[in-house]
Amino acid sequence: MKKLFTFFVAAIAAMTLSATELTLDLNSAKEYAQSGFADLAVDGDMLNVLWDVEEGWSVAGAAFELDDLTDVSKITFDYMGDNSTVDMLVWLEDAAGNKFWDSEVGGLSLKEVEWASIALVPNAALWTAVSEGPWTKLVFVANPATPALGQFALRDVRIEYTAPEPADPNREYLSLDPAAWGWGYNSVSGAVEGGLQTTITSDWGAVSMGWDPTRDLSEWDKIVFEISHMDGCAGNWFKLKAYLRDEADSEGKQMEGLLGLDAPDNELNYLVIDLHQEVEGFDLTKARVLAVQCEPTGGIFTISSAYLLKENQTAVEHIAVSEKATKRIVNGMLLIEKNGVVYNVLGAVVK
Repeated sequence: MKKLFTFFVAAIAAMTLSATELTLDLNSAKEYAQSGFADLAVDGDMLNVLWDVEEGWSVAGAAFELDDLTDVSKITFDYMGDNSTVDMLVWLEDAAGNKFWDSEVGGLSLKEVEWASIALVPNAALWTAVSEGPWTKLVFVANPATPALGQFALRDVRIEYTAPEPADPNREYLSLDPAAWGWGYNSVSGAVEGGLQTTITSDWGAVSMGWDPTRDLSEWDKIVFEISHMDGCAGNWFKLKAYLRDEADSEGKQMEGLLGLDAPDNELNYLVIDLHQEVEGFDLTKARVLAVQCEPTGGIFTISSAYLLKENQTAVEHIAVSEKATKRIVNGMLLIEKNGVVYNVLGAVVK
């Protein structure tokens, strides 16, 4: 179906908002047409859409403007048609005319002559990175293969969504935009579904980002990378290394965390830099680069999330590393011993 939609709605629909649902005001529906026209009329609790299409494969119908509904989980509505040979289509659209959910692709064909309750569940497999939001319009249209006059009616149009989690004051996420990670060397990085993927093109490659040295890190306890996938990253001592360097740009003067050789490749792993570790000669107030390094050429890894973390968080347990704690590397894994107990960098007790 060609995207030749030239008439866009301009008025904002009045809606009632609850914790998980939006109910559209039928009086706010606007004409949405190309090579035809749609006559809209509200009768009590239903919206009648009468359309007249003069050319084959034209569009005529109704549209509602929406707010940002990135977390939509379901769209429900009651529909009644006139049993014509014309299918009624439904999609979500952004300001540029890109469709987010297309009932033609999804297989929806509506010709009901009695009221029917319809539930549309977005199919993630049909979405692409450019169509994730914000959703600005919900469109109901007739799209006949031949010139036709037809009619359909709508009522009780609702949008269900999963409300976003409130911001966590103990966690600050870092951007995974490839443009922000342009300091890498011996590597190629790019956005993929689920995060930032890096391929090592020569031994000891890394993906890295510049760090503002004026940024105050004193209130944070850890920098955490969630690694969702690895392939070919096993080196001599570790699979991945994360490090934070200061302006001296010296490998011997950096904070770092290691992902050991026993880390599973296709499971979620946490690569952690403990910001309380003591490194002689390192100045946290002059940090200038944050990086994740892989030794072997051809190694591939995906960072699904990166964030600053305060202690006592559930994702990564905090370990208080004091002057009495002892750190050592065993079989490529960084271990921390305190009070006779040995921990790995995730805070789990090593038997």
